[in-house]
Amino acid sequence: MKKILNKTGGILLCLLPFIAGIILQYILSFICMLFQAVFMYFDSPGFQLQNYMDSLMTSHFNTLVMFSYGITAALLMGIWYFISAVPRHTPKRRPGQIFHVKTIIGIILLVPALQSIISYFISFISILKPSWYSAYDSLMESAGMNDITILLALYSLIVAPVCEELIFRGVTLHYAQKVFPFWAANLFQSLLFGLYHMNLIQGIYAFLVGLFCGYIFHAGQSIYLSIAYHILFNLWGTWLYQLFYTGDSLLIHAIQFTAALLAMGYGLLLCKKGAPSREHPDKFSLL
Repeated sequence: MKKILNKTGGILLCLLPFIAGIILQYILSFICMLFQAVFMYFDSPGFQLQNYMDSLMTSHFNTLVMFSYGITAALLMGIWYFISAVPRHTPKRRPGQIFHVKTIIGIILLVPALQSIISYFISFISILKPSWYSAYDSLMESAGMNDITILLALYSLIVAPVCEELIFRGVTLHYAQKVFPFWAANLFQSLLFGLYHMNLIQGIYAFLVGLFCGYIFHAGQSIYLSIAYHILFNLWGTWLYQLFYTGDSLLIHAIQFTAALLAMGYGLLLCKKGAPSREHPDKFSLL
C-alpha cells in the first residue's frame, strides 16, 4: 500500500510542472490583457470595448503574451530545475565535453530528418482529416507565423525552446525518471509536451519532437543539448523548410523519406556514441 501511495505521489509530482506551466499561461494572459486595456484607455480619447476585444485577437498581442509567458516560465522553471535536478558538488563539464563532435553531427542530422518525416505526416493528415489541418493552419495564422516579426522570431527560436526544455526535459523528466524507467518517463513527458500545445496536429508532432529531445537530453546528460536541438528544429521549421522537395515525383519523395529515416537512425546512434561515460553518471552535472 505504501509503495502504491509513493508511486501515485511521484506521478502527481511529475504533473506539477505541466500544470504550473498551464496556470502561468492564464495568469500572464490576464496580466497582458489588463496592460492592454490600460494602454488603450490612456492612448485614445474614447475607449471602445469592441476595439479592445479586436486588439486581443491580433497576432501582435498573441506574440506579446507568448513572449512574456516564455521569459517568465524560463526564469521560474530554470530556478526549479537548478534546485531539484542539478546535482550539488559535481564538476561542471567543459563545452567541448558536452558538445562532442559525434553529438553535434547527430543533432544536425536529426533536425532535417524529423522535420521531413513530420512534413509528410502533416500532408497525410491534411488529406485524411482536412478539418484537423484547418484548425492547425488557423492556429499558426493567429500566432503570426505567416508574417514573422523580430519578437516572434526571438520567441520561436530562443525563448520557447529554453522554456519548454526546462519544463519537460528538465523538471518533468527528472521527476518522471524517479517513478518510471527512462523509456516510460520519456513517453510520459512527451505526451505532456503534446498536450501542452492544445492542438491535435501540433500536439502529435510535439509529442514526436519531445521523444527526440528527451533522448538527446538523456544520452548527453545535459539540458544544453536538448535546447540546442530544439532551437535548430524550430529554425528549420520556420525558415529552412522550403529546402525539402515538394513536387509531384513519387520517386523523389520516396528517396527523400528513406534518406530522412536513415539520417534519423544514424543521428540517434551518433548522439549515443557521443554521450559521456555512464560508469559514474553522478560525476556529471546536468548543465
